[in-house]
Amino acid sequence: MDLVESFLLATSFAYLAASIFSLKGKPALVGLNKNVQAVFYLVLGGIIYYVTLFQVNTLLKIALGIFYSFSTVSSFIGYPQIWRAYWKSAPDTSSGSQAVGMALWNLVLAVVFFYLC
Repeated sequence: MDLVESFLLATSFAYLAASIFSLKGKPALVGLNKNVQAVFYLVLGGIIYYVTLFQVNTLLKIALGIFYSFSTVSSFIGYPQIWRAYWKSAPDTSSGSQAVGMALWNLVLAVVFFYLC
């Protein structure tokens, strides 16, 4: 397994964890139902897992690259998603470093999907 596949596989399992934590009452996003988040993360994680393990259509990789390119900016500016920061006394207020971290993660995902094309 190479670095790209390892990153994607780790991301797919991180999405699985986000889904489980959402169902246990610790959703990652503010303002979105925890059950909706659980399904959303499970689906995204499943798609990434599928792309990692199987030869898939280039169109799907391009679509994921575009999706994560938009998610990069969305995460950075905190709109429409606001990331919860459970380490703060008011988790729903997020944090600047968290927004930057999520933006970087999404940027790496976008680059990886375009790289796989």
